[in-house]
Amino acid sequence: MILNRLVIYSRKDEEIKKNYKFNQVGLNIILGSKRDKDDDSNGVGKSSMVASIRYMLGSKVPPDLKDRKKIEDADFMILLEVDLEKENEYIYFGRILNNPDKGYIFTSKDLTFNEDNWGKPIGDSKYKKEVEKIVLGNNDDKLHPSFASIREFVIRDEKLGFNDIILPNRTAAKCYEILDYLFEIEFNGENQIKELKKEQEKLEQKLKAIELLTADIT
Repeated sequence: MILNRLVIYSRKDEEIKKNYKFNQVGLNIILGSKRDKDDDSNGVGKSSMVASIRYMLGSKVPPDLKDRKKIEDADFMILLEVDLEKENEYIYFGRILNNPDKGYIFTSKDLTFNEDNWGKPIGDSKYKKEVEKIVLGNNDDKLHPSFASIREFVIRDEKLGFNDIILPNRTAAKCYEILDYLFEIEFNGENQIKELKKEQEKLEQKLKAIELLTADIT
């Protein structure tokens, strides 16, 4: 899956406000333009752009895009164009910020803002499942970790770094599982070992029961 571009569209003005195109080969680096030569590049939208990509791929709506009058008045829509390497066909993930709990997923040869061509909006939970199925190809958690956990490793904001990945509910085994999967290494080994240990414990309990009966059998 290759990200082609991120589009910010004003439904009120019926025009594209921003059209960010990504390199299809190599590395994309997001740099902020200074408003004045003496300014730094903070607060120019780098983090919001990263958050918008995460939002299109199933994350929660970013706080920066919620409950802001300018956004509500413009009735913004965000669209992420994705190339699945099918001839002349793209998948679009779309969200309307004034209705953040629903999303659109549609296939088209060209980007269209005619909502009649998008199909019906889908609820947030179903949207996330569909995104995961498209990105990873299967919803079976035995074949891969959840996309939500993978997403945290591959789309990072400079403000967050990687500190928040190591959370109390995220064990070292879980972190290794995700990294193994991302590097195309067998990732399910820890879970398989756990299952084998459970089976071993059951067999050992049976063996103890047999040993207790040895005298009676004799």
